[in-house]
Amino acid sequence: MKMSLEGLKYLHSVNIIHRDIKAANILVNDNGECKLADFGVSAEIATTLSRKQTVIGTPNWMAPEVIKASAYDEKADIWSLGITAIELAVGQPPHSDVHPMTAMFKIPTSPSPTLPYPERWTRGFHSFVNQCLQKDLSRRPSANQLLDVRFKSALSIAADAVNCADIFSSAYSRILCSTLGSKLPPQQLRLYLSLTNVWLK
Repeated sequence: MKMSLEGLKYLHSVNIIHRDIKAANILVNDNGECKLADFGVSAEIATTLSRKQTVIGTPNWMAPEVIKASAYDEKADIWSLGITAIELAVGQPPHSDVHPMTAMFKIPTSPSPTLPYPERWTRGFHSFVNQCLQKDLSRRPSANQLLDVRFKSALSIAADAVNCADIFSSAYSRILCSTLGSKLPPQQLRLYLSLTNVWLK
């Protein structure tokens, strides 16, 4: 999520909306670096105060204001990123069990999606998703704001971690440590584990 936010931060700084953020359009290389892809439906905003009104994107990831053809800006990408976070966590986006046209009707009229099985995820992950999926645009943060709040806090938590065993006590976590430990410096390994949102028991 952090690298995706950094990509969005840059795009939005040059007045470009991606308009099709989803897992399939986030590429990851062998070093774990993420790149945003598929700019086929991207749009340029003429000024920082301008908004678009074109209904475009992939239905399940589209922000409510896009579906309603209301005036929207770069914060539509933040909504899509929140949906992508859910997709990456559980394997599919909300409303994936219905026809895309039905999903387009439900997204603006239903409450904002939340993470299923809430006990599986950290409060930080819940907070990130909830902030991204604010229907009120004035309450939905920018990519820059999310980077400042969410990941600075996560880095602080990771810095306080003493060792991997203190974060996870399960056998699975020990396997993670043994397989990743040879590839990542200790500090990065602790950060990786601290940002993992599933408590494996």
